[in-house]
Amino acid sequence: METAGQNTNQVMEENDVLKQFMELLNQQNMKEQSQDFMVCGGDASTAFRNGG
Repeated sequence: METAGQNTNQVMEENDVLKQFMELLNQQNMKEQSQDFMVCGGDASTAFRNGG
């Protein structure tokens, strides 16, 4: 049977893994958003130059 200290340590390690995973997802999401922004930005500026 695990002691409370070992249990806490395991939970903290799992939290670290989750944090890293979330950061990775966020980075991926940011890349996709910036690509979307580039595409939308191009369309918006073209529409603006064409008056609408």
